[in-house]
Amino acid sequence: MNRTLVCILCQTRSWELTWPKFKSNIIDALQADLALCISVPDNYNYQNPLWQHAKYKITFPEYDDWGEALDYIQDVETNFNHTNKPNWREALQIGNYWLGGVKNHPKQQPGSGAIIFIARWYLLQFIKNENLFEKYDRIVVTRSDYMHNVPHPSVMILDPTYIWVPDGEGYGGITDRHAVLSK
Repeated sequence: MNRTLVCILCQTRSWELTWPKFKSNIIDALQADLALCISVPDNYNYQNPLWQHAKYKITFPEYDDWGEALDYIQDVETNFNHTNKPNWREALQIGNYWLGGVKNHPKQQPGSGAIIFIARWYLLQFIKNENLFEKYDRIVVTRSDYMHNVPHPSVMILDPTYIWVPDGEGYGGITDRHAVLSK
């Protein structure tokens, strides 16, 4: 039995162009439920079909400085134990967009790289809190702004011992724009 959850992270942008093919070639092709894990700006359009179709809606605040979100996550993960917690800002030394979106730091980086980590954390918390690993065998993490012109390969043919990602857009690493994961 195929038990798949498709998760869109961060934003529901470009749905005006992508929704029909996303619906037919991702949601319908995989017989999947849809989850959104997004930040919602004040002017968010709740009438968009992604929001309307989503079975799960996980939202998190928009931050001017995403370092505040990382501080919050660290507090939660350390049970608000403020003694001897590591300084995550040392990771800003890595550079190259790694934690873009964190402001007010000498190693401030361009871009928005931190946001994807934050969205993944919120998604994981929701999956664990709602026991979704009991309900779904596969989780597809993707973006809303891809034009899916052909049906997604069946997750049943993808070995569950691997994480499946498309080739391309790795920029010196592995793409984080689409992945098929097993529970």
